[in-house]
Amino acid sequence: AFKEQSATATASYPWVAALSALVRPGVTYVLFGLYVAFKATMIWYALANGAPWKEVITTHWTADDLAMLNMVLTFWFVGRAIEKYKQ
Repeated sequence: AFKEQSATATASYPWVAALSALVRPGVTYVLFGLYVAFKATMIWYALANGAPWKEVITTHWTADDLAMLNMVLTFWFVGRAIEKYKQ
């Protein structure tokens, strides 16, 4: 599938290949940006309503948040490096 996609992209216009290469990173940036915006809004809302900052941070930064951040970082940095090393 990767070889076919690569052959199709190189046979087309250069901007098509560039756009094709930006789909996954673009989706990652948009989803991660929305996630950060949501978390920042929730923290701001809690602080604006008088909640103590220590309680807000410990309540709004959970193990699930850390797992999501680790998943994104692992995909983009560790997983791709391992794939390149195997080839």
